[in-house]
Amino acid sequence: MGSIPRMGPAIAREHFDRIGRFRVLVIGRSNAGKTTLLQRICNTTELPEVFNPDGTEVWLYCLTS
Repeated sequence: MGSIPRMGPAIAREHFDRIGRFRVLVIGRSNAGKTTLLQRICNTTELPEVFNPDGTEVWLYCLTS
């Protein structure tokens, strides 16, 4: 099995600057660690923005009640 190709930080920054914004879809059961996974990948502790299928932002406190 081959190794996964890696991208240097400078090249990665060029791609981020060119693209600007990207979206990620993570599907899984409740309390499976989806938010934690995204926070670790993005190196942040901020909560993600969540949108419904119509594109309207859904506040996380509404999802937990």
